[in-house]
Amino acid sequence: MEQLAHIAEQGLLVRCKDCLIFEKPRKADIAMNLSVSSLYRLIKKGLEYQTEGEEMAPVGGLLEKAKSAIRATGLSYEEIAQRVGVSRQAVAKVMEAPSVQTRTLDKYLAALGVEA
Repeated sequence: MEQLAHIAEQGLLVRCKDCLIFEKPRKADIAMNLSVSSLYRLIKKGLEYQTEGEEMAPVGGLLEKAKSAIRATGLSYEEIAQRVGVSRQAVAKVMEAPSVQTRTLDKYLAALGVEA
């Protein structure tokens, strides 16, 4: 849900090839108005979002894409912690978590000067 909210805030498009209503790309904020169970089914069927380069990526891949961008900096957890203003343990927790709040992710990306 948090990933989709982040996508909607950016004004990106989403689609789900197996769902009639989202077969063609539509604004992500439309999906945010669905019930939780409907949204869950969309994501399970393969809801994708449109990136700036016009290609589609799985909604569930946003966190991994951001983590990859952070890892690509080549910085140690200690160096990341110093730049973000958190402990090394907090960095480890974020990098190993299955989900992270978008504001936390945005804080890390901004402090490191990278985009996901």
